Amino acid sequence: MIQDPDSNKSSTSVSRQARDWVVRLASGEMSPKESDRFQSWLNRHPDHRAAFEREQQFWQQLDPLKAAFVSPPLPQENCTNAGGAPRFRGRRATGWGLGFAAAACLMIAALGGDLKLIFLADHRTAVGEQARVPLPDGSSVLLNTDSAITVRYAAGERHIQLLRGEALFEVKSNPEQPFRVAAGGRVTQAVGTAFIVSGYSDRITVTVTSGTVAVGLPEILPVSGNAPPHAGAVEVHQGEQVTYPREQTPGSVRKVDLKQVAAWSEGKIIFEGLPFPKALEALDRYHPGRILFLGDAEKARQVSGIFKVGQIDQALDALAATQNLSVTRMSDYLVLVH
Repeated sequence: MIQDPDSNKSSTSVSRQARDWVVRLASGEMSPKESDRFQSWLNRHPDHRAAFEREQQFWQQLDPLKAAFVSPPLPQENCTNAGGAPRFRGRRATGWGLGFAAAACLMIAALGGDLKLIFLADHRTAVGEQARVPLPDGSSVLLNTDSAITVRYAAGERHIQLLRGEALFEVKSNPEQPFRVAAGGRVTQAVGTAFIVSGYSDRITVTVTSGTVAVGLPEILPVSGNAPPHAGAVEVHQGEQVTYPREQTPGSVRKVDLKQVAAWSEGKIIFEGLPFPKALEALDRYHPGRILFLGDAEKARQVSGIFKVGQIDQALDALAATQNLSVTRMSDYLVLVH
């Protein structure tokens, strides 16, 4: 429920009062008594009318949010969290009220979490969190933000499944017990090495930071022994990276800058000539909610910089400043760059 804009004036700014009135008007549920109170507030001082017009114009510019949040009709009349994506039901969201509705659904999504993942995962991290997990054989896994894995050690095999996110695997050598990471329907196998598997999108990326791994093996493999020859599988060496769509064979192996790719493992995010929207996507992984870009992607310039994983707000402000853009924090779960 929206607080009465006439209450607590000593602690509520005129802009906040104006925003509350805009959202209340957009709801379409104002009573005649509330309408009278709104008119009284509006006419009380020129600053009130000016603030209301600013907020009204701002919310009318948020139409692009509809594409991000509105989905086809569902049986229930509220937001759902199937697959973690907030959805809107009932009356079509207006430009004014959509941001607050989005923030509410995002809060539910963030607090509710993916229940299926909670039950499946042996180890997981929340958005913005990183954690190192020691494994039974002396190997270790460093989980990046919003990541989850299962661990299964059996006779002759060390098997990890990346359910979501990104992880750095530092493998203790044991030729008799291959170390296998399944992600996106394919397996990466190593004996003693270090490599990163990233699965934030619909493509899996494997980067080798030390040694050599075989990428693209089928999920069903012999229990023990080295990686068998397999059509489509590739060897990836230190300083190299390969990407594959889920359930498909890997593409070409390429050289990468390990300092940049593995920066997150040292609590850093490094951008070097990255398109601005892509940089926002990277920051969004560490933000509990959504960062939405409402500007013109074609006019956005490339960005470079080094930021700390724990200082996403400062990084966002700094990047937006390079584009002469503003950052509006609608809530802890919704940030607009415009």
